[in-house]
Amino acid sequence: MNSSQMEQTCLIVPREAFYTTQLAVFKLGANGYAVFCWLGFLGIVAASIFPVEKGFGFMVNIQFIEHDGSEHSVEVATGGSVMQAAVTNGVPGIDADCGGSCSCATCHVYVNEQWLGKVGELSPTEEAMLSLSTDRKDNSRLSCQIQVTEELDGLVVTTPEFQF
Repeated sequence: MNSSQMEQTCLIVPREAFYTTQLAVFKLGANGYAVFCWLGFLGIVAASIFPVEKGFGFMVNIQFIEHDGSEHSVEVATGGSVMQAAVTNGVPGIDADCGGSCSCATCHVYVNEQWLGKVGELSPTEEAMLSLSTDRKDNSRLSCQIQVTEELDGLVVTTPEFQF
């Protein structure tokens, strides 16, 4: 997004009470996001408004279904992984022991059949990690290896009963 596409406002407010830097992001409905940054040690508050556009700040919905049928719908920004979306939103069943480095299989999910063509191909490393899973299926993927893109809006994944 270039500066002509972004409406930006900067306010300078002296506040001796703030001695730390803080950042807050607020969703403005379907219209965009407001980002506030407090630079306490300088006494500055900066605010920016970012409209939601494809490719920038675009939010997608991901449906996580637990092995017992419990459903968790989360809304996340593009750019991260499906594993990060689950962990950030407290979705049960995604352990993510390696933190997303594709060196375990504790973020194993089953991708709904209609989404398999959109989540990308398995890498050799992901294939090796999944080969260790006792409950692997044809639609098994490691959620750390699925990047959240605009095309995945509405993605449905199911977690296995156990993560190994």
